[in-house]
Amino acid sequence: MAGNATSSRQSLTQALGSVAKAQAAVQALADNFDGWMHEEVAKLDAAREVLPRDGYGIEAVSVLYMRAHDMKGLAPTFGYPLIHQLAAGLCVLIDDDNLPFESRLPLIDDHIDAIRTLASKKVRSQADPFGRKLVAQLEGDLRQLMEQRAQTAAFAP
Repeated sequence: MAGNATSSRQSLTQALGSVAKAQAAVQALADNFDGWMHEEVAKLDAAREVLPRDGYGIEAVSVLYMRAHDMKGLAPTFGYPLIHQLAAGLCVLIDDDNLPFESRLPLIDDHIDAIRTLASKKVRSQADPFGRKLVAQLEGDLRQLMEQRAQTAAFAP
């Protein structure tokens, strides 16, 4: 029995050592997170700028969606939960084919501007008052747009 207890303690010590090493590796990478986030924002901006030149074609819209989707996935890893929320809303907005794409552009631009702002201000906390207000406003705008679309669809022949 004593051998089992010793073996269990050794396994636990090894596991804790592995966790500590992983945490140290993540912390070392964390120094790069801001730079990577700014690179992702630049890619999102570039994808948005291509749209009018492309005539809002499916390829350019798909690239914008991919960039927003990447941002949605990467933002929590980089420590930007509010950007994750904005990017999720942006994906919904881009993906909704029930409205003409051009009619969604102002809200798409607002989402991209908000993402850029939160990244540049390094807003990492979900409790940040500025960030929460910005996210709440855009989520409300998106909800309102979706409700208007649903009402319009309900009255369509």
